[in-house]
Amino acid sequence: MNRALELATSIAHNAPLAVAAVKQVVNERRSFSDRDAFAEQDRIVAPVLASHDAQEGAHAFAERREPHWQGR
Repeated sequence: MNRALELATSIAHNAPLAVAAVKQVVNERRSFSDRDAFAEQDRIVAPVLASHDAQEGAHAFAERREPHWQGR
């Protein structure tokens, strides 16, 4: 139980848009055909990669600081 709580806390500290996208991919994966799986995953993840939070993550990494996620 302690390990599960540690994992949940670790996940919660990540960018909310990225966490939501991963959850969506995991939940919808069964409905993707094998042929279309990568395209469907890209459809879900692409907006995250173009988001303000993605830019913030890159800037925070370059500046060696913690990111300030805004969910946009």
